[in-house]
Amino acid sequence: MCQHPPQPHPVKTPYPLRQAEEWWVTVSPWLNHLITFLKFGIPLAGKSLEALLDEADVKKIQNSINLIEEIVKDSPQFPVLDSMDRSTTVPILHKQQEMIGPALRALQSYLDAVDPHRIWGELHMTVTPDGHILWLCAEHRHQYEAKPLQLQA
Repeated sequence: MCQHPPQPHPVKTPYPLRQAEEWWVTVSPWLNHLITFLKFGIPLAGKSLEALLDEADVKKIQNSINLIEEIVKDSPQFPVLDSMDRSTTVPILHKQQEMIGPALRALQSYLDAVDPHRIWGELHMTVTPDGHILWLCAEHRHQYEAKPLQLQA
């Protein structure tokens, strides 16, 4: 998805996601974090998000969230991480890193397999003037590119 701030939009060709059950179990901790972000992030954006995206895109995003929720819910081996549990001597952040690290490595392996040339859905990692990193399509990244210096004679 192009992360162009005024109007995020899906890319033309998404990656296929037919994977074995154990792969889904491995990436489910990261998916759980993604679901949490989307559940709170999209309502916070509220009407402004709906104004930026057309109704079909909003429906696609909601369908994707619902699918990810079902996948995570159907992963019986996924350990639930209670961030409020203070009875452990192991720091909570360490537990999260132990679970999310393998999930991100599995996701990276998947991306390396489906996109060996690292085209990334024709998205480009773009650093904004304020230091944020956005993944943008060719059309939207141009406004963030450095312009050549033009000297007047």
